[in-house]
Amino acid sequence: MGTLPYAWREARAVPTLREWAEETQAAITAEVSVSLRVDVPEGRRRQFRAVLQLHTAADPALVIEAARL
Repeated sequence: MGTLPYAWREARAVPTLREWAEETQAAITAEVSVSLRVDVPEGRRRQFRAVLQLHTAADPALVIEAARL
């Protein structure tokens, strides 16, 4: 174990990291979220296929495959 915040076993308040934590939280709840779609094998294809997808926060039903961007 070290003396740095991420090495502590228990949760502790670190006021010097508050601004960073708030910025990080804002980025996480930003306008885009990511999901992974798994396509099952069909036809002659024998492997599963994973597809990375992006969603907007404004309309989560609006989805686009990351590869198309």
